[in-house]
Amino acid sequence: MKKISVIVPVYNVEEYIEECLESIINQTLEDIEIIIVNDGTEDNSMKKIEKFLSDERIIVINKKNGGLSSARNLGIKLAEGEYISFVDSDDFIERTMLEDLYCASNNHDIIFSDFIFYDEKSKKEIKNEREILFSENKGSCFYLYGSTVVWNKIYKREFLLKNNLFFKEGIIYEDELFTFKSSFLAEKIKYVKKYHYYYRNNREGSIMNTLKREKSIDSYEKIIFEIKKFKNEYNWSLFEKLRIFLRENYFVSYLYKIKGQNFKREEVREFENELKEYYKNEFSEIEKKILRQDINKILKLKKLYLINIFDKFYWKNRLFTKKNFRRILEGKVKNIFNSFFIKNI
Repeated sequence: MKKISVIVPVYNVEEYIEECLESIINQTLEDIEIIIVNDGTEDNSMKKIEKFLSDERIIVINKKNGGLSSARNLGIKLAEGEYISFVDSDDFIERTMLEDLYCASNNHDIIFSDFIFYDEKSKKEIKNEREILFSENKGSCFYLYGSTVVWNKIYKREFLLKNNLFFKEGIIYEDELFTFKSSFLAEKIKYVKKYHYYYRNNREGSIMNTLKREKSIDSYEKIIFEIKKFKNEYNWSLFEKLRIFLRENYFVSYLYKIKGQNFKREEVREFENELKEYYKNEFSEIEKKILRQDINKILKLKKLYLINIFDKFYWKNRLFTKKNFRRILEGKVKNIFNSFFIKNI
């Protein structure tokens, strides 16, 4: 059995595929298989791949175009490695990435490291230096930053198959749903504090640069539906239930933002009341810190002036960041001014 199966979906990346494959082939960990899934590419990507085929570790699979999720899912089904890694074909990785993550695995379900944004236009490298809140306790594993991508991680293949973890097809933001589910279902997760993955930003033709509003709305509606279903499929701890509740609300808030739709006062009150019910229980310090950041991500997206900032619940649990408190105050003042102005026109 190979140590890691590296899955590389390919679609119209002729400018970048060589750099991507060279970074994988030259890994210090040699005991790997490289599964290239040709997702019906229409350019010269496959022609450029031909020169790498003398490497016996490479397997090429051809299929009709079905999207990134479809290509990755086929790769998962065909993989034979102990662990699975996903590398997007317009990105590239450090020579030691797979070895560093595998050596740290120790039978963990997921092992992850940090990544670098590589700006295609300016050629600048920007490290993802945000704080990662992380605990190996189940349910705390869904760390906040860098959490919604799959390419800075390796996954135990047995863990993915046992939990029927595949990518939702027919949506964009597929990584968000996949990492959400896998992080909650993982028993053990390991963090390696090294910068391994180069994510290419601002390239022409990138899916993320050509998103349509309607497709975004449709995708988030499907993600919310899947989270609601996921919430009822397992016997979660109270902390896990609260994290799922908050993640669902985050996606709902983001959906409202894309639609240009405002929250009604009763919707915000309903959110606040349910939040208070969860907080009747005690959480550890790391859990509180994780929850605080989860909540503040939602507050950034909700109609902030509707939040009751004078409720002692928020202050007792120290749920506001200074930045969000300032935003809420500004929102309230702006709302009062607008109401007065409109009333007196």
